[in-house]
Amino acid sequence: MRNAFIVGFVLVVTAVNVWMNWRLWQYRQVAEVREAPAQLRQVERQHGRHVIGQRKIFRPSRIVEQARPPWSNIESDDYLEYAKNLRGLGCPEETVRNILLADIAHNFNEREREIWTEELDPFWVTDDARQDLYARRAKQAHELTLSKLKLLRELFQYPVDEGGLEAARNMGMTGSITRLVFGFLDREQFVRLYGAAEYYTKQAGIINESTHGILLPGDYDRARELREQLRRSVGVLIGQNGFEELRLRHGVLESGQPIPGEKSGFPVSGVELREIWKLRTEHVDLINELFVDTGFEDLTEDVAALSGDAVEVKVAKYLGVDRYADYARARNEDFRDVYKFVSEKGLRQEDAIAVFEERSKVADEVAKIEAAEDLSPEESMLLRAALKARAESVINQRLGKIIGEEYRQNDGKGWLDEIVDGIAAKRARLEVQAR
Repeated sequence: MRNAFIVGFVLVVTAVNVWMNWRLWQYRQVAEVREAPAQLRQVERQHGRHVIGQRKIFRPSRIVEQARPPWSNIESDDYLEYAKNLRGLGCPEETVRNILLADIAHNFNEREREIWTEELDPFWVTDDARQDLYARRAKQAHELTLSKLKLLRELFQYPVDEGGLEAARNMGMTGSITRLVFGFLDREQFVRLYGAAEYYTKQAGIINESTHGILLPGDYDRARELREQLRRSVGVLIGQNGFEELRLRHGVLESGQPIPGEKSGFPVSGVELREIWKLRTEHVDLINELFVDTGFEDLTEDVAALSGDAVEVKVAKYLGVDRYADYARARNEDFRDVYKFVSEKGLRQEDAIAVFEERSKVADEVAKIEAAEDLSPEESMLLRAALKARAESVINQRLGKIIGEEYRQNDGKGWLDEIVDGIAAKRARLEVQAR
């Protein structure tokens, strides 16, 4: 009896455990469904939100009557109406400009392409007829460009060009010339400055093209008027200080000359450097240069131009005699080569100056020898040999024998060999004469 009771009790406990385990298993299954991992991608709606794994994408519910009108109700064949619709929706002005500029550029490019689509050179057309056809199409293209310029100004109340937006987008590229010249302007200033330049210079270019380069006094008067309008626009956009900065940066870039500095043997402060380039570029009229590129090359009669010598005199007065000598030397590529070599060897700047000056003296004396008609070939050879020996002696004295030899075999080999080449050339001529 007792054994039966024990067996019954064990069976009851076992059944209870089985039931509890089964319920626990069910609970875990439900929990796993509710807390599904991201990879299951279960989607369910909770209070207007889409739940996709662990990411929540919010999409506010809207009544159909409150929804914005379809795009077809915003677009219009009339660009003024199109712009009004976009602005009426609260579209930011910069976005309005981006949308309309892209659309206008595309449409006008298509219309210009249609003008030039037909063949201009069918075999049955005479030269006169062909030229007349080209002139008519060129006139249509010019009228199209002028209408585009007028439309853009009417839409935005200031000149703007799609090229300016493209250049502004690319300005952040490393090494961009645009960024080097215009980087001090903010984006909007640059876009409007670019647009103004295009607006006025394109009109001048069309005048030149329409007359086939045969420009009359009235054409020049119109070009001068456009030039002054651009000058006033630039003054309003960036002011006098901005224009001076633009001219300075443009001058540095256009000169193609290295900027003197400590690495070239001319330690200079930022203030000095800016003043030097200001003096070197203050006579440059950037606005006029833009119009020269349109074909009006004779608009400079009222622009005071300074010769290169006059500019150097102004720089010399600013720096003083000794500092100007250092400045002029540092701009010489030959000196920079010597100075770099000497600096790397831990020698003094005076040593580089001595070697450079000796090189300059040798070049001058070789030129005199070549110009002398009363010297025989033998005398010329002897003088050249003496010059080469003197130059090598100066190099040894200033740089030392070991470093001097290294210089003669590497950096200085070119100009020293020129003396030898001169001797060899004289010797060859002597041999020819002897024959």
